[in-house]
Amino acid sequence: MKTGIRVLDIMTAQPVCADPEDNLKKAAKLMIKKGVHSLLIKDKKSRLLGIVTDKDILKKLIKGYDPEKVKVRSIMTKRVKTIEPQKDVYEAILKMKKKKVRRLPVVVNKELVGLVTMKDILKIQPRMFEYFDEMFRVRELREKTKNRDITIEGTCESCDAYGELKNVNDRWLCEQCRDEITK
Repeated sequence: MKTGIRVLDIMTAQPVCADPEDNLKKAAKLMIKKGVHSLLIKDKKSRLLGIVTDKDILKKLIKGYDPEKVKVRSIMTKRVKTIEPQKDVYEAILKMKKKKVRRLPVVVNKELVGLVTMKDILKIQPRMFEYFDEMFRVRELREKTKNRDITIEGTCESCDAYGELKNVNDRWLCEQCRDEITK
């Protein structure tokens, strides 16, 4: 289901970034000032090093970490899922769904050039709200039905086919994908 809209067309070209040596207090203040829920961490050459979310910071604060001593580099997610600017928005949606993320840094040859979020996509494709709604409904169901043998209707998390799904190893899969796992 190609949209004809490229990631480049909707991404934030100058996402809010932080230095890996910034402490958590400085990072949190920057998030508040800019009204964002995450910071991309990059080096001096604009290479993406990681991402830190408000939840990451909150978890450390709750555990008693000193926000003035802990560096962003020590809590950032280093293996960040990314996308290229020429990709179709639909590919970004599929990647977000598959990787269970709400934002994708946009890179060219490892250099950070932007950020695309679910919010960006929903601004231009309101009908995609239903797709994201289903994605979160399935995630919520997964939590509620852990270790139960039930069937739901939705989109397979492996092949994106729509139909009856069962939870296998924390993923909602169609019959065909479940069969492939058991072979």
